[in-house]
Amino acid sequence: DVYIGVDYGRSDVKCAAVDVDGTELATYVTRWWRAPGRLADADACAAAVPVPVEEGSREYVDPAMLTTIEAPLRCMGEAAIEVIGKAAAAAATAA
Repeated sequence: DVYIGVDYGRSDVKCAAVDVDGTELATYVTRWWRAPGRLADADACAAAVPVPVEEGSREYVDPAMLTTIEAPLRCMGEAAIEVIGKAAAAAATAA
């Protein structure tokens, strides 16, 4: 079993994966971001159109600029997925 914890604050999103004994398996930290050049995330969310984000194409912003629930959830979801991937890779290397 693996447990994922997400801590989000004004400047960043931190995520950790731990096992049932509380041993840290992996961590991941990112800042709040959105696709570059967007004035508001509401444009795509209102139209239910996913915003493609190419690797390395991010605009790091103050979280107050993320005007829809989808935008911060995208950042937190990415952190959770990344930490799970890091924990799985570490487990595969250890095996």
